[in-house]
Amino acid sequence: MATGYRVSPGTTRHLSEKFGAGAKKILDLAKQNSHLASPLVEGLAPIQAEIVYSIRQEMAMTIGDILARRIGLQLFDWRLAIKAAPVVGSYLAQELDWSRTQMQQAVEDYINKTNRLLQTIGLRPEHVDLEHAG
Repeated sequence: MATGYRVSPGTTRHLSEKFGAGAKKILDLAKQNSHLASPLVEGLAPIQAEIVYSIRQEMAMTIGDILARRIGLQLFDWRLAIKAAPVVGSYLAQELDWSRTQMQQAVEDYINKTNRLLQTIGLRPEHVDLEHAG
């Protein structure tokens, strides 16, 4: 499936497992815009095209929906999901025509909720510079 696409074999496998037949559409998005082929988090398989696909094709409308249900990063590592939240918020803002204020509020809400979960299980919260988010 990865012939002609500039993504790692791990990303191709991740896309096939997570999105099935939709994986080709995600790879096509990444081929049309090379920035979308960039990893969501450096060193991991998910790419930014997954965010756009999830919004356009699966009607995802929240950061939590994308990071937990669509991509699965939140289930893998809460801290990495927090770091990815501003990127996801930025794409949601672009695709759903959110204002900067709406985007920043969505990012802040997601980070605060996830940090509460971390604290509930006795872990320290993850600090993010929300001034420069997105």
